[in-house]
Amino acid sequence: MKKIIIMLMVVATVFGTFMLNTEQIIATGKYKEEQKEDDLEKKIEKAIEKFLIEKRVKYTKDLTPEEAKALAKIVQAIKNSENSAKAIVLLPIEGGGGGWAYYGAIFVTGDSSTGGFPHGHAGVGGYDKNYVIESDLKTGVKKHKDRVANYWSKHNASILYVKNATTAQFKKAAKYADDQVGKPYGLNNSTSSFYCSQLPHEAWRYAGITMYNTSGLGWLVLPIDLYNSSKTVVVAKYKNGY
Repeated sequence: MKKIIIMLMVVATVFGTFMLNTEQIIATGKYKEEQKEDDLEKKIEKAIEKFLIEKRVKYTKDLTPEEAKALAKIVQAIKNSENSAKAIVLLPIEGGGGGWAYYGAIFVTGDSSTGGFPHGHAGVGGYDKNYVIESDLKTGVKKHKDRVANYWSKHNASILYVKNATTAQFKKAAKYADDQVGKPYGLNNSTSSFYCSQLPHEAWRYAGITMYNTSGLGWLVLPIDLYNSSKTVVVAKYKNGY
């Protein structure tokens, strides 16, 4: 009996040590991944700061459309150099409604301006196949069918995935956007109404991931902020992208 008790104590000690080491390995791996993400974000922030200084402007909102696109290319090159595409968790092919791979994905383009202000446009891939959910001044938050063929593919546009996000988070972002359909367009920091890029920003914040902005407009998040975020990566583009 004494031998059995001793053996059990030894097994328990070994198992406990194994579990502790496993937890430490997981924690270390998670720390390294978070550190890598922080380093990438700092590189992007420095590149944006340098570009703004060179152009003698304070914020990205002050860039011309051509300058904004040039900055977007610089940021994308930094992401590619970090092999960020390897960090993507690809969506399952059977996902949102029969092979639609872009539910929860972020759609962005710089080809949109109002009164000379190059704000761009953005949307969120709906869970239902071929639907993109967007908010604009005329319709408010609306679900657009065949929107890729009818709108996004006709512009310099990019489709973004959020790095390291789970399938559940993509679904959560798509569901959040879908639940906002019918709400009015509004330039504010409230979720009672939405402007275009606020919708994907809030959808992903709801899914657990927040993206920073460099617009210089306080709480206002522009499409270029979503594109330049260290947390997004381009998975498809039309024409010249963004």
